[in-house]
Amino acid sequence: RDFQGNAKVSYGSWDTYKGTLDISGGLNEDKSIRGRLVTSYGEGDNQQDRYHQDNSLVYGALDFDLSDNTLLTTAFSHQKVNADNVAVHGVVPFYKNGQEQTIFGRHDNPAANWSYTETEKTNLLLGLEHYFNDDWKAVANYSYTKSKSDRLVGLSRTILNSTTGNIEGIALRAEDTPDVHSIDLYTTGNFKTFERDHKLSFGVNGYSVKSDDPSFSVSPSTITASYNSYNGNIAKPTITETGRTKVDTKEIGAFAALNLELSDPLHFIVGSRVTKFERVNSKGTSAEQEQKYNAEVIPYLGLVYDINENLATYASYTSIFNPTSVRKDTGGNYLDPEEGNTVEFGLKSEFYDGKLNSSIAYFITKQDNLAVTDSTNLTPDGSQAYTTADGAKIKGWDLTIGGEILPNWDITGGYTYTKAEDQNGD
Repeated sequence: RDFQGNAKVSYGSWDTYKGTLDISGGLNEDKSIRGRLVTSYGEGDNQQDRYHQDNSLVYGALDFDLSDNTLLTTAFSHQKVNADNVAVHGVVPFYKNGQEQTIFGRHDNPAANWSYTETEKTNLLLGLEHYFNDDWKAVANYSYTKSKSDRLVGLSRTILNSTTGNIEGIALRAEDTPDVHSIDLYTTGNFKTFERDHKLSFGVNGYSVKSDDPSFSVSPSTITASYNSYNGNIAKPTITETGRTKVDTKEIGAFAALNLELSDPLHFIVGSRVTKFERVNSKGTSAEQEQKYNAEVIPYLGLVYDINENLATYASYTSIFNPTSVRKDTGGNYLDPEEGNTVEFGLKSEFYDGKLNSSIAYFITKQDNLAVTDSTNLTPDGSQAYTTADGAKIKGWDLTIGGEILPNWDITGGYTYTKAEDQNGD
C-alpha cells in the first residue's frame, strides 16, 4: 500500500553484471489501487570458454479493491534469455568405451561457435478473490502464456573417444512455440457439524496447450573434431525444414476435498478429482497420435491421529493419473499418462514449541507407464528421450529431522531409502 522501491547493480566473475529496479505502492488517494513494476537486465560469460548469455525481464502488477470483500489482481511479465556457444546437454562423463572417466575440464566448452539458444516468454494473469464471510471465500484465476524457444545446437551430449582422441557430438535445430491457457476456479471454507469444525473445498481447473512448429533435419547430425585443437570453429551443418509438428492438448477436471474432525485426536481427509484429458500429436500428418481419457477418477484419502500434543501418526492412499507434457519417445510421441497408486504410513513429531521436528514414513508406489530415461537416444527436437515401464513397484522409507539449534540457526537432515523394480523384478 505504501510506496517502496529499491535498485540494485551487481558485477561478478567472468564479466557478469546485472541491474534491477523494483518499485511499488498505492496509486490513488485511498490506495484501493496498488501497483508494482520490476525490470532487470543481466549479461555475462561463465567458467566455460566462449559462453555468453544475456537476459531481460519486465514485470508489472495491479491490484484493485472492488469492495471490502473483493479483490481483483492483474499481472504481466515478459522475459527474454539469449545464450551463445551453449551445449544444452553437456558432456558424457565417461569415455566412449564406458570404462574410464573423461578429462573434460571446467573451462571446456563442446559447443560450436554457431550454437545458440533463444527463449522468450510472455505471461498474463487475471484473478478475482471474494470473501463471503470469515469462513468462506471463492477464487477465480486465469492465465495465458506465450512461449518461444529457438535452438541451434552443435556438439551436444559430447563423447570423448579414447581411441581416436576425437570428441563426437550431435547437432540439431528445434523451435517450440506453445500457447497455454489455464483456469482455476474454487471455493473453500469451514463449517461446523456435531460441535466440530470441518473444512470443504471444491472447484474446477484445467488448461489447453496448442503449438504448430517446424521440424528440421540436420546433415550431418553427428560432428567429430579433435579434442586437443577444438575451439568451436567447425563447419555448420545443412539444416532443412521437413514439415511441421502440431500439438493440441486439453485437460479439464472437477475436484472436491473434505477434512473432517471425527474426534479431538482423529481427522479424516477424503477427496477426488474427475479429469478429462485429450491430446493430438502431429495433428493432420501420417504420424498423428491421439490420446483420450474421459472421466478419470483420482481419489485420495487419509487418516491422521494425534497421539498427544507432540506426536501424530497417519496413513494415506492416492491413485495416480499424470499426463506428461515433456516426456517423449525417440519418435517424438508423448508417453501415455503415468497411472497407479501410492500408500504411505508415517509418524510425525514436534517438540519445544516447533523448534524440533521429525518425521518417518514408509511408502509403496505401483505404476504403469512409468517414464524411464532412454540413456542413449534423444527425441527429434533434441530433448531427452524416454521409454515406459509397466508394473513398476517403488517402495522405501524416509526419515527427516530438523530444528533450531541456536537462535536464527536451523539445521535439517534426512535419509531416504528407495527400491524400484520393474515387472520382472529388475
